[in-house]
Amino acid sequence: MGLPGLALAGKVQCGDASGSTPTPIEGSDLEVSFNPIVSVMTQAADTVETLLGRLAQGINDASEGLYAAEVTLPTVLEIRRTTGGDIDDLRFRENDPGIQSATISVQRPRLAAWIGAVREEPSVGALILTLNNETVTVETSGKGSAGAVTLALIQALQEAGFWVDFVPPFIVVRRNLANGEDITHLGLRSTDPAIVT
Repeated sequence: MGLPGLALAGKVQCGDASGSTPTPIEGSDLEVSFNPIVSVMTQAADTVETLLGRLAQGINDASEGLYAAEVTLPTVLEIRRTTGGDIDDLRFRENDPGIQSATISVQRPRLAAWIGAVREEPSVGALILTLNNETVTVETSGKGSAGAVTLALIQALQEAGFWVDFVPPFIVVRRNLANGEDITHLGLRSTDPAIVT
């Protein structure tokens, strides 16, 4: 495997609550969107590798030769440029209870991280958000509602020095004000079994 000579444009990686290989749950949806939007639904006997493989095939079919996608590890989908164009927008959305961590990396400056507000009522655990090399953790235990967890996440990001806006239903992180870095890497992991990334 491998797409030699093609520049990496973006990467999506998913895992379970510990960051290991997840077990997808039948009937769940995964979606990658950047220029085309590609969606797949989990079927019986799917592994995360087969799901990402179907996403890669959808990207290859829909991008009209501008991008080439491949699964490089069982949990990693890489998107490479076949031309000089950049990815303007890279999103990964899923509602699979078996997938509790997701990481997105984009090789382009001046993009913002858009994080969906928490929709599920919290139980016990934490949300761990990684932006570039900074990690922000919010305990979900004792938070009474999804809105309270979202507010705590916004406050923790601001306290860590990030420029944060709330554009319902998204938390938008534009840059790290402390060091001036653009956001090129976003990781979200939930150890709270009630909250799906």
